[in-house]
Amino acid sequence: MSRINHPNVATVYDVGEADGRGYIAMELVRGQTLRQWLRSDRAWTDVLTTLGQAGQGLVAAHAASLVHRDFKPDNVLVGEDGRVRVVDFGLAKHHTELCEASGAAFDRQALARELADGGITRTGSLMGTPAYMAPEQFRGQGDARSDQFGFSVVLYEALYGRLPFAGQTAEDLYDATSRGRLRPWPKDTEVPIGVRAVLHRGLSPDPNDRFESMDALLTALREAVSRGDSVPKRRHRTKGTRSWRWKIVGGATGLLLALGSAAVQSGSEREQTTAAKSSASDAAKAAAKPKRASSKDDTVHTAVAPRSSLKLRARRPAQS
Repeated sequence: MSRINHPNVATVYDVGEADGRGYIAMELVRGQTLRQWLRSDRAWTDVLTTLGQAGQGLVAAHAASLVHRDFKPDNVLVGEDGRVRVVDFGLAKHHTELCEASGAAFDRQALARELADGGITRTGSLMGTPAYMAPEQFRGQGDARSDQFGFSVVLYEALYGRLPFAGQTAEDLYDATSRGRLRPWPKDTEVPIGVRAVLHRGLSPDPNDRFESMDALLTALREAVSRGDSVPKRRHRTKGTRSWRWKIVGGATGLLLALGSAAVQSGSEREQTTAAKSSASDAAKAAAKPKRASSKDDTVHTAVAPRSSLKLRARRPAQS
């Protein structure tokens, strides 16, 4: 620990033994644990900023070939000055020691006994806090990528208010983490989907599927936020406001309705003009035809005598 000199790692001044008891002398940090800090409502951006500092502390530890192995909210201090420190490297191991342990044969029955006894954080190589342990840690193995897993569990819990894996016992947790059975992602959240993608990779059951380093994971988080490549599932808008998309849709709809109304009106006017012309034409034709009088009051009767009758009257001599 004395080899790590980083603002996001608590400084250790001395390690020794007094009266048969070991001690660690470290800097005094005035503040609270990350778990206490999270009891107040925190914006997801503030959570990412705070955990980002803790992640930098892990990067520094990995650069010194140390693996924390017990990263959790209780082992992160948030100072009154806003600076975050990673503490309690009591379970930390050198990278070479973990590589040697990784070559040991895995005994599932021995693991089952330890899980049932609940002695995970007390003895043996199987040490840590089950809720934040990578599946390989349950098998007594692991490396710096195991800290990635623990960091992702802490960030998930800080953002969504619950652990990513369900389980009432250590054995349940081991089964869930080793199979990658994540809880359903919360829907009503403002956390970007891009951040969720980073967490999903960091929580991969296979270490080879995680990021190549802790620094790469933090870079992916920053890029996911800066790109704005993700939109929350739900947006809470203030009354009387609309998104620009709806404004465009509304404008286009209004334009289409106006054009349709104009087309209908134009067609109606054409139909009315055609009907008027047809009526005028019919009236003109009717006026050109002779009228047939059918009423007795309007009929003029003219009596015309036959020609033979007129001639007969002309030949009679006048009577005296």
